[in-house]
Amino acid sequence: MKNFVITCLSLGVLFFASCCKNDDELPPYVEYESENSAPFNVKVTDRQGSLVTLSWEEYTDKEEDTILEATLVVGPNTYLLDKSGSKVLAGSKQIDVSQSQSRMATFIIKDSSGAVKVVNFDFSTSGNPPSDFTITSVTAEPNPFYLATVVWTPATDPDFVGIMEYVVELGPHKSTVGGITTTAKISTFGLKSGETHTVKVTAVDKEGLKTTKTFELLIP
Repeated sequence: MKNFVITCLSLGVLFFASCCKNDDELPPYVEYESENSAPFNVKVTDRQGSLVTLSWEEYTDKEEDTILEATLVVGPNTYLLDKSGSKVLAGSKQIDVSQSQSRMATFIIKDSSGAVKVVNFDFSTSGNPPSDFTITSVTAEPNPFYLATVVWTPATDPDFVGIMEYVVELGPHKSTVGGITTTAKISTFGLKSGETHTVKVTAVDKEGLKTTKTFELLIP
């Protein structure tokens, strides 16, 4: 009987030890990346031709981990953002997108816990034609070729794909110039003196979207 009790106790100890050993072999608890707040209210606050200004409000790490690095990536360019403790400070950045086809700004934020937060911001809205340009003057000079000089302001490209060309029309005559040009000469040959004709300037972006402005010209 005594031997039986000792045997049972031995088996119980072995079983308990076996259970503890299995517990020890369980994989450690993995803490996944916590949800951090995205940069607040990223928006375009100014645009001048290919220069785009992005602005954002303060970013705060919800776990209050120290921000090790905060960068803004647009196309081939990377910019460091100001940070302090567990925060990325509010700020703005003017970016020249003339050499980049990218329409996406990417915020990459790394904190002391090893978490990496990536936030994309699309700073364009697709499908918008060129805008914000006007014909400033049209003058015609009677010479052997009867040329009219047309001048306009640069068009804004809301989608940042680039202005491809301007098409200038006067009566049956047409002239096409490059997207960085804001003046053109066009023939008035065949148009009669004293007549009024409509001059059209059409801005065409690289996606083929167009906007046309008009000007009434009195043929001298």
